[in-house]
Amino acid sequence: RPDCFHKPSLFLAAHTVELALKCASLWLGKCECQLREDDGHKLLGPYNRLKSDTRSTQMIMRAETCVREKWKKQLRRDRGEYLESVCGYDEGILTNADIGQNLPKLADAVTWLDRFHAADGGALRYVRIGSGASVPVITCFGKTTPTVAQAVIWGCQSILHDLDQELRKG
Repeated sequence: RPDCFHKPSLFLAAHTVELALKCASLWLGKCECQLREDDGHKLLGPYNRLKSDTRSTQMIMRAETCVREKWKKQLRRDRGEYLESVCGYDEGILTNADIGQNLPKLADAVTWLDRFHAADGGALRYVRIGSGASVPVITCFGKTTPTVAQAVIWGCQSILHDLDQELRKG
């Protein structure tokens, strides 16, 4: 599919991760005016700050682990469905080790979105993202699956779950 068909999900993914990172930054004690001045709509700076702060490092690491585990589960399920569709013929099919070696990462999704989200009024709002900026995908088991939005969804669910738990502690 042309990249423009992925634009709505990428636009929403960028806003989702921006808001999740801002929530975590507020939890760490940054004030809203600092967030506006320091970060604006940037994603990578806040992500890296949360990753390096001792109070939120584990939160980000759990989000990365969550994304990794969900991708492993998804790709193994896709492999199983594919094997069923080809009557069990499995020559050349990726093993669990193969699947685990190059899984999409939350950090990569945030980095990719950061290039477009804060630039030029939010380049994800417009039809064309730009040359050389095709949407990252995984192509295997008879499918081509865009990775950015899904990694962000899973990662933000993890971050927001952890924030909810921390806030409930008081």
